[in-house]
Amino acid sequence: MRATQRTRVRTAVFLCIAAMAGPVFAAPMGTAFTYQGQLQRGGAPASGSFDFRFKLFDASSGGAQIGGDALRPAVAVSNGLFTVNLDFGATAFGGSARFLQIEVRPAGAGAYTLLTPRQEMKPQPHALFAATAANAANATNAAHATNADNAANAAHAANADNATTASYARKIPLAGTGATTAAARSDHNHFGNYWPGTTSSYGLYVDNGTGAGDGVRAFTSATLYNYAAFYGVCNSTGSGVFGMSSGGRGVYGTSTNGDGIEGTTVNAGKSGVYAHSTNGFGITGDSTNNVAILARSTNGDGVEGTTTNGGKSGVYGHSTAGIGVTGISTNNHGVYGYSASTYGDGGYAGYFYAANYRALYASSASGRYAGYFENRGGSLQPGLYVDGTLYVTGAKTGYVVDTAINDGPDSLETGDLVVIVGADTPVAGEVPVVKVRKCTQPQSAAVMGVVDQPVRVSNAEAGPEKELPGPSAPTALAANGNAIATQRYLSVVTHGAFKTVKADVSGGPIKPGDLLVASPTAGCAMKASSPAPGTVIGKALGELATGTGAIPVMVTLQ
Repeated sequence: MRATQRTRVRTAVFLCIAAMAGPVFAAPMGTAFTYQGQLQRGGAPASGSFDFRFKLFDASSGGAQIGGDALRPAVAVSNGLFTVNLDFGATAFGGSARFLQIEVRPAGAGAYTLLTPRQEMKPQPHALFAATAANAANATNAAHATNADNAANAAHAANADNATTASYARKIPLAGTGATTAAARSDHNHFGNYWPGTTSSYGLYVDNGTGAGDGVRAFTSATLYNYAAFYGVCNSTGSGVFGMSSGGRGVYGTSTNGDGIEGTTVNAGKSGVYAHSTNGFGITGDSTNNVAILARSTNGDGVEGTTTNGGKSGVYGHSTAGIGVTGISTNNHGVYGYSASTYGDGGYAGYFYAANYRALYASSASGRYAGYFENRGGSLQPGLYVDGTLYVTGAKTGYVVDTAINDGPDSLETGDLVVIVGADTPVAGEVPVVKVRKCTQPQSAAVMGVVDQPVRVSNAEAGPEKELPGPSAPTALAANGNAIATQRYLSVVTHGAFKTVKADVSGGPIKPGDLLVASPTAGCAMKASSPAPGTVIGKALGELATGTGAIPVMVTLQ
């Protein structure tokens, strides 16, 4: 155990209750004073019964002991806090520096443990003989008047030679209606006070032990945002305001018209309000009629949530009746999700789950998209995957593809005409993969469609990590070295307008609108005059006058 400001042992708190809490007396008030401290054991507040031994010295280390030992056996410590009365005699405090040495042990058990460093005694114990400076016999008996020529007349007795030239008593403006020459005026009004000093512990410690009231309560009627009822500033790396609670709220802000709590920062790497929790909630917002938590930013993020726990959320919104999370923007994204993961269930930039109703609902009040999905790998990459039934009550544009596997001996290219030869194991849901091969039979009724592009299916080609099917290249061309080999996956256009189908003029020159069927040339289509049912792959969207080539096509199997 050792003495520090906020860890292990907190011991530099001096509340001179005997000198401050009672009325003003003309006679001496005794030499005892109250000492309050906080004891920690093993990094946590101690509780139980402890023996204390106090010694007074004239130096922070070494030096001479002042008076005798003050033994305080079986002191009750609750949640780290303890209070004792100490008395080192009438001559212990003469204005010179004094340091308190503390030793502690569990009540009646073993040797004492020395707590270091010694705690400097602040001015309150030095003032035990004076109720006000006006009643002091001389400067050495005043509250802190060792440098004053006349304690009765010094308003700043610590540094003033004469009361007529000083306006502060230890920089405390003596506002109120009491005697202006008294350090503790009758109304005890310290409005506008400035209390300087240095300590390794609390500058001010307020303890309300009733269990019902406030330790500190502040009010202001200021209308500007940069004026506050309670204003905390730290000029180093600590906290401007720090709130800690073992059971309730560390910091609680409430307002009837403005903001309960507002935090600002000009440091790009810091937070206006920072919330941290090891087990509970970092921030909880509660509102009856308005927004519980509102975040605004001029150039940065309104809200940023991070977590290193794979089972938790950077930002989590929950509602029993209303909206869990609402994002609004006048010029940019209302809600923006980003993920750097490469695959798997944890790689989604946005993941939506509903136990009983819609997981995702998108609505637009304009003529623009209610939902917009973009794959930045290009328009030929997958933009939306639906594992289930897709209901569309409006129009749909673009062509439709199905996943297939090349079950033939020949490699396939984009634009090849393929026929059905069977079915393979599903790779997405329960949809079977169609086995296909390049069409070699003219006017085949087994025709399925036109080859689109190669498809990547990880569980079949790259190991046990299953990934949803997706294109592995924009097109499949032997010249580019990415033709679709046997037993490789591909997508086949089965409906809609497509950029290309291989064709020849075996059935005559092709013009837009002509019906197309399989030609004698492997993988090619030709014009059909009177096609048999089931042989038509669609209609030509371009023309081919001679030889072989490629034309756009409207795939409509019939």
